[in-house]
Amino acid sequence: MEHMPVRSLYLIYIAMLSVFLWKQVHCSKQEYDLKVKLKHHYDTSVLPVRNFNDAVQVYIDISLKQIVELDEREQALLVALWMRLSWQDEYFTWSPTDYQNLSRVHMKSSDIWIPDIIPYNDIREEEKDIDKYLVAVNSTGHVQYLYPLLLKSSCKLDVTYFPFDRQKCKLIFGSWGYDGTKISLTNLKPSADLTNYLKHGEWLLLDSPTKTNVKYYSCCPEPYHDVTLTIHIERRALYFLFNLILPCIFALSVTVLGFYLPAESGEKVSLGVTVLLTLTVFLLLVAERTPPQSEVIPLISLYFGVIIVMVAISTILSVIIVHIHYKGSSGAMVPACLRKVTIQLSRILCVKANVKSIRINNENHDNDNSIKEKSVENGIEGIEQGLRLGSVYLSQKTVNQPSNPASTDKDKIHVYLKGIHAIMKKMDNRQKLKEEENLRNFEWTLVAKVFDKLFLFIFSALSIVITLSLLVRRPPD
Repeated sequence: MEHMPVRSLYLIYIAMLSVFLWKQVHCSKQEYDLKVKLKHHYDTSVLPVRNFNDAVQVYIDISLKQIVELDEREQALLVALWMRLSWQDEYFTWSPTDYQNLSRVHMKSSDIWIPDIIPYNDIREEEKDIDKYLVAVNSTGHVQYLYPLLLKSSCKLDVTYFPFDRQKCKLIFGSWGYDGTKISLTNLKPSADLTNYLKHGEWLLLDSPTKTNVKYYSCCPEPYHDVTLTIHIERRALYFLFNLILPCIFALSVTVLGFYLPAESGEKVSLGVTVLLTLTVFLLLVAERTPPQSEVIPLISLYFGVIIVMVAISTILSVIIVHIHYKGSSGAMVPACLRKVTIQLSRILCVKANVKSIRINNENHDNDNSIKEKSVENGIEGIEQGLRLGSVYLSQKTVNQPSNPASTDKDKIHVYLKGIHAIMKKMDNRQKLKEEENLRNFEWTLVAKVFDKLFLFIFSALSIVITLSLLVRRPPD
């Protein structure tokens, strides 16, 4: 008696399982009979219309799943799509009441007519394996064919504003064998379904409209229908901004500051050459990302090209400035016109220099030379006067005490005075040459400093203008 409840529950479970299995077998048999009936005398190569003059209305709904890749060099777009095709099959109809209210069945794609809708601009060599997906058929004859598609299509790129560019890639779907009189294509929605869209790290999806087109080709007089999906995308420039543009701006800033580097440091030219090589490497990186075409020049390539020219010019100017800085050692004088221009620019550019001494030297150079010559002549005349007084003194001493040693002393004094006279004259000439050399070096150094600062301001302004023109320009909407 104690085991009766357990036995009863076991019998109830067996009874329920039997009923469930009977229903499954019965339903499977109903579906099997229905499929056998539908496939009886059915030809998958015949249009599913009873009137041969009627066209099959095929609706296309495209769900954009992911933008996998946009290859700039190959100009190809790789996308993942979910295709949804629907049409009416007049031969696949039945009464659900005759089959235990079975109103929907799934058929193999090989057992039913399917429109040969293919992407026209597909560039992948391998064939699409879509025959393994089932087709859903309703009792009213409405057929729905859903399958995923990994599509690689050609896409004409406009890289003028790279990396701030926007691209439009078209995916064209149509029948390859049937013209518009046999298959009429229509887009089910005005744009692609983005419910399950996975965002891309580099490209921002702006819009994805769909449109039905009727085209005529040179091969055939009949019209052909196609549905075109246009993918509007915009590049996210943050990656390129931090990895290409900002390093280029920093390298350009180093080049500009090279004019602030003193010429005597000896590193001005080597700095320019180093930056020039750095920018060349960045330009090669840009060339690897852009398609090899001659129709347009990318904005960033133009920017790098202009910057490289600026760095090359700045390196040449640095060589000239270093040459000017050490030009005074060769004995050349600063031309009067260049001296005047340097004085005016030093005031404008706030270069600290003893401009007054240069101006006085420029205006009274001849007077200073005459004064120095007079002072030397006065010194020599003083020595000669001392020589004469010494001679008189020795002659008087010789009269009072005549002796041969006195004449010898006189000759010695004359020799000493002449030696002193020659030494003083050489010292004066050497001092004069030293002062002239120092003045020349100072003037050429001032010229180098003034033009260094002038080029610093010019290249700074050009760098700011060129960089802003790159960052501000955007493609038209």
